[in-house]
Amino acid sequence: MGKAREIARLPNAPSFSAYALSTTSLTSGTQTRVNFGAEEFDTNSNFSSPRFTPTVAGYYQLNARVQFNGSTVNPQIYIQKNGFQVLAGNFIPGTFTNPVATVNGVVYLNGSTDYAEVFGYHLTGSAVNTLAVQDATRFDGCLIRVA
Repeated sequence: MGKAREIARLPNAPSFSAYALSTTSLTSGTQTRVNFGAEEFDTNSNFSSPRFTPTVAGYYQLNARVQFNGSTVNPQIYIQKNGFQVLAGNFIPGTFTNPVATVNGVVYLNGSTDYAEVFGYHLTGSAVNTLAVQDATRFDGCLIRVA
């Protein structure tokens, strides 16, 4: 496919932005899937909480942000593709009261069976909830290049 045709397809490319409407309880020492109950947009109807399953094969920029409620030991988040970790992130230094962890990167998704989800992790010793505020716990992505 020529560059001009590829660029012309991008305005109709799948993209989404979702955020948490309710908290997710994250068990200490266990990767736990984070739920996102509301969508700001979902241009191709490919997001259904907690999973993004695009119908166009290509390379996707995926971003996630999770804010943990309260002091949390070793807060981390991950993006998994088909149940396997492909991107890892850590907390943002200076966000100790309600730490924020972010992750972003480019992931190839085949447009038929591949899906992406966000998981949270910590070592606090007891369960910790995510914050359910529109700007606190988010997951978004967009197609940046068709395959």
